[in-house]
Amino acid sequence: MWFLYTSFIEHYCHEKDFRKIDEIFQEMQEKGCKPNAVTYTIAMHALGKAKQINEALEVYAKMKSDGCLPDAKFYSSLIFILSKAGRTKDANEIFEDMKKHGVMPDVLTYTTMISFACEHSREEDALKLLQKMEEDSCKPNLKTYAPLLKMCCKKRRMKLELACSFFKEMVSKGMVPMNATYKMLVEELNKKSMGEAKEQIEKLMSQVKPQESV
Repeated sequence: MWFLYTSFIEHYCHEKDFRKIDEIFQEMQEKGCKPNAVTYTIAMHALGKAKQINEALEVYAKMKSDGCLPDAKFYSSLIFILSKAGRTKDANEIFEDMKKHGVMPDVLTYTTMISFACEHSREEDALKLLQKMEEDSCKPNLKTYAPLLKMCCKKRRMKLELACSFFKEMVSKGMVPMNATYKMLVEELNKKSMGEAKEQIEKLMSQVKPQESV
């Protein structure tokens, strides 16, 4: 029964018939078939994609009131939707709520938060998140470091040194930076006449094969 209702919800999400989705949720409740995390995630994601942000938050509120605990995937998706919509305050509140309910942020959650902090030039927030990520034993990946490097390259000389530090850290952890990331950093080091740092990065990259951009 649950699978059938979830399939209907997924279908109407694709059709963007949100009135019908509400009707199905109500019918499920009436027949004692409680939606689970998958059902709520599908509905929330569809609403967010349609830029119905308040409605997506209502799904989250309903989920909690029904005693259904969101998982890391749900939280990450909702944080991404809120951040993309410029609802930074709401995204931060959901992030804190996530930890309060004992759901540990995963690499996707942290990367999403870091990416949007960098996009809005909130350097301090981005660096604090990276530090918190490491404290939680959640290992950063290439997608985590990419926005940090991009942000640092746009800043003054001191931030460019930080970009070099991130780059070296990536390679030391066995991550092969994207070719575009490598070129961006070298170009910025050239512009700032940071020859020694440039040589270090070039020497480092001569030992690995940079990936093509995706």
